[in-house]
Amino acid sequence: MESPLIHEIDRLFGMAEAKQDDEVLVAVGRLLAAWGPRALGLFDPQRRPVTTWGDAETLTQLYPNDSARLAAGVATSSDGAALLTLPLPAADAEPLLMLGLLDRAEADGLPLVSMLPALSVVGEQAYELLFTRRKQRQANVRIKHLVAEQSTLKRSHAELMNAALEEREERLQQQQQYTQRLEAEVVQRSAALREALERAEQSNHAKSAFLANMSHEIRTPLTAIFGYIDLLIEESWGRSRTVEWLQIIRRNSEHLLTVINDVLDLSKIEADRIELEPVSMNPALLLHEAVGFVRHRAKEKNLSILVEVDPALPQMVRADPTRLKQIVVNLVGNAVKFTERGQVHVKAVLEPSDAAAGATAGLIISVRDSGIGMTPEQLGRIFEPFTQGDNTTTRRYGGTGLGLTISRRLARLMGGDIAVQSTPGAGSLFTLRVHVEVLADPGPDEVAESSAGSLMPGTGDMPSQRPIRRDPKLPSRGRVLLAEDSPDNRELLRLMLVREGFDVVPVSDGEEACHQVLDAVKADLPFDIVLMDMQMPKLDGYGATAQLRSQHYGRPIIALTANAMASDRQKCIAAGCSDFVSKPVHRQKLLKAMESALAQTRPT
Repeated sequence: MESPLIHEIDRLFGMAEAKQDDEVLVAVGRLLAAWGPRALGLFDPQRRPVTTWGDAETLTQLYPNDSARLAAGVATSSDGAALLTLPLPAADAEPLLMLGLLDRAEADGLPLVSMLPALSVVGEQAYELLFTRRKQRQANVRIKHLVAEQSTLKRSHAELMNAALEEREERLQQQQQYTQRLEAEVVQRSAALREALERAEQSNHAKSAFLANMSHEIRTPLTAIFGYIDLLIEESWGRSRTVEWLQIIRRNSEHLLTVINDVLDLSKIEADRIELEPVSMNPALLLHEAVGFVRHRAKEKNLSILVEVDPALPQMVRADPTRLKQIVVNLVGNAVKFTERGQVHVKAVLEPSDAAAGATAGLIISVRDSGIGMTPEQLGRIFEPFTQGDNTTTRRYGGTGLGLTISRRLARLMGGDIAVQSTPGAGSLFTLRVHVEVLADPGPDEVAESSAGSLMPGTGDMPSQRPIRRDPKLPSRGRVLLAEDSPDNRELLRLMLVREGFDVVPVSDGEEACHQVLDAVKADLPFDIVLMDMQMPKLDGYGATAQLRSQHYGRPIIALTANAMASDRQKCIAAGCSDFVSKPVHRQKLLKAMESALAQTRPT
């Protein structure tokens, strides 16, 4: 059975805990430490008295029901301490008697001052017990709080985890839905892009086909026009008025061809079908040739054209001579057109002037005139298609307004540009700059060959003197198969080649051409050259050439086509053609190609 001492300690500790007052607790501890078990006031029904001493204020606080006895004790105390007689239960008195700390007489309530040291030791032990119980209770309360907090944390953690998992699942679902929408949009847009690309490719193919057909349909009849005009001029030599009229017809036909070429070139540029063909060329010689095309027009207006070539200009560069000459002819032609008196000054330099072989440099060609000039407003629109200075200029000087547009775009394709400066009434300065590759100086044969065959279509092949006809008694220059579906052009080319001493067999389609060529080989009378029009009925020139090459036919086949783009040349070569001549066919260019082909087949 637990001692009343313990009950009292619990009572005092409980009172201190209930009041939440540490001062009360300290008072309890001080009382126990000072007086031991006698200060505990252990109440028991037997009311066995025991005498104790203590601080009056502390005892009054701890034992408010004994305030009367406390007052009496104070009154009778000689040392000012409260003397209180309290009952001592036998259960508490017995251990004291056994320890020798209390005798029977003392148990009757007699105070013995000699017992105070021993009682102090017991009080200290009770004090320690009190605080140990307090700490244990605090620890138990803390543990309960911690367990409660742990449970709360567990519940919160579980709730947070569940919420996080639900949020994560929701986000995954949203992300999956978003990904599915994106994939659907990507598929839809990819399909739309493929469809747009297919439409663009179809449109591009349609444009290419249109340009090829237009080029063929326009250039084919011009071959007959130019060819028969030249034949008429030859036949009419000596009749000056007739020759003059025929030359007027030819000159206007050339102008018509120039306009057609401009329109087709612009269409090719717009369709991104212009392809440059850079080759080795002599820039000074090209400049003089280009000026030569318009010199007769300057002479008709009593204008002089001064050509100045920088001595440091290299003999050979790599560029596209056809397109470069086209630009220069347009710039010089415009200068002559819009100048009534004075001169046109053409100058060519290289920047840097000391560029070594293999380096890329700028070829600069400037064209200065003393013509009508232009206002700033006119300068702002001269490079727009179908535009000139103003409507008055167009009516007075003619032209389509495409030349400068095409020239600038060609210059930019060649890595350069065209700049212009002009003053009304004082003339204009056009400066062309293109990128060229500087080549090492060649031998004289290479220089001569580099400029040959570079005449522009529709110009420069007009007979200026009475032709010398070949003596028909001389031996044949070779057997030629001519495949051409146009009857006019077929007869023109046959007549032209017969006059040059060739034996010509004309056919009108590719199938007949193949039969004639293969039959001639079997008969051991092979043709020396095949002239093959590339657009013919039944079997076109590409198919006929490929068929002949598949039969191991190795003699020259020269393509005749109105499609003059680089890709068309490559297509002809890929089909098996040995060379390429564009329409309108000019006699000297055709004869040169034929002579080159014959030179390769003749035994050495």
